[in-house]
Amino acid sequence: MASDDLEQRIRDIERKMARLRTLIDVGAADSSAARLLAAGADGEVSDVRAQLRAHTAVLNALRQTQVEQGGTLASHGEVLVWHSEVLASHTRTLDQHTRTLDQHTRTLDQHTRTLDQHTRTLDEHGRKLDTQSEILALHSEILDSHTESLQVLDERTAAGFATMDVGMRQIVGLLEDLGRRG
Repeated sequence: MASDDLEQRIRDIERKMARLRTLIDVGAADSSAARLLAAGADGEVSDVRAQLRAHTAVLNALRQTQVEQGGTLASHGEVLVWHSEVLASHTRTLDQHTRTLDQHTRTLDQHTRTLDQHTRTLDEHGRKLDTQSEILALHSEILDSHTESLQVLDERTAAGFATMDVGMRQIVGLLEDLGRRG
């Protein structure tokens, strides 16, 4: 029994040894695969590190751009505030000009009404002047007629005085003749 037992134990040991060899072979293969994986992982880690450095550079550039844009926005904000103040000033000036324009419009309306009234008065005076011109023309015609009559009378009076002058000379001549005779 001791020999059976020894054989059994040797077989068990040989089996265990075979299993150990298999495990060693698997371990060696796993070790080799692990080395390959480690080498690949090292390459991937290097790639990840390169990508991480690239991402860090991009983030730093983005940060710098944001800082610059923040400064630009602050500057634009200041300009916008100034423009708002200028716009408010222009709005106040425009409001003042609008009030002045409204006042001028009211004054112009008043002047227009006065001018309309003066135009009506002028039209009325024009009509009266036309009537007076017609009366004056009629009086001119009458005056022309009287002038002609006076000219006729002047001619007659002149003729009468001429006749009287001739008669007076004759009388004076006769009286002088009588005075010499007598």
